Amino acid sequence: MRGSNAWLAEQRIYGDPILSECASMTANESSADAITFRPATPDDAEELLKLQYLCYQPEAQRYGYGIQPLTQRLHEVVAEIKGGPSFVALLDGLIVGGVRCRFEADVLHLGKLICHPRVQRQGIGARLMALAEQCARQRTDIKAVVLYTGARSPNNLRFYQQRGYRPTHPMPPDFMWLRKELG
Repeated sequence: MRGSNAWLAEQRIYGDPILSECASMTANESSADAITFRPATPDDAEELLKLQYLCYQPEAQRYGYGIQPLTQRLHEVVAEIKGGPSFVALLDGLIVGGVRCRFEADVLHLGKLICHPRVQRQGIGARLMALAEQCARQRTDIKAVVLYTGARSPNNLRFYQQRGYRPTHPMPPDFMWLRKELG
């Protein structure tokens, strides 16, 4: 797996200063408590799929175990990573968070924002969202970021709304679209 900081420094994906900042970390700064971020690669797909399965358990209890994140196949995760901006958060070389996005028309669809339950509420999800939003802002044709989440998931709704996402319309039976205008 090519997850080294040197590799990050070479990439300059999307002209992203946040990634550049992560790439410039020294070995001493990469302590057990340091979370680093980098673009996801197809080699990350299996680990992301396992983490996704773990992270979506509370949603499955609300909406049933047939939800797409729990039925998704490995080749579909690879396709999502290849299909648009995707990022992972790492702790000691292990993936503890991720987000996968795709551009469509004049919006960026943000999806599969996940964070290991043991490291939630430490800003990892917010940082992953910021990376995705920064990718959208790099393109002048992108006007907004959209996502959907469970309408009966108050923590998710609150998290997104605190970051400027506003409900646009329900997606029956139990989901809600949210949108953040870029300006």
